Amino acid sequence: MRLADYQGSCDLVAAEELFRGAFWTDVRPLATAWREARGLPADPLATLRASGYVERIARERGSRNSSVNNYA
Repeated sequence: MRLADYQGSCDLVAAEELFRGAFWTDVRPLATAWREARGLPADPLATLRASGYVERIARERGSRNSSVNNYA
């Protein structure tokens, strides 16, 4: 609403500052709280790393790719 007001009054500096403020706002605490409230991991990337999935899938893909390369 404020952005539209600033745009309507041609207050470009205020509109830019409002936009910059939104861009630089750290929403990580809000996102963490949202995930925790829903029983999801607070840090999904840390959970992914700890699961070993990335290493396992890399090994599986590597073995598939090496068998494909043997046919060349």
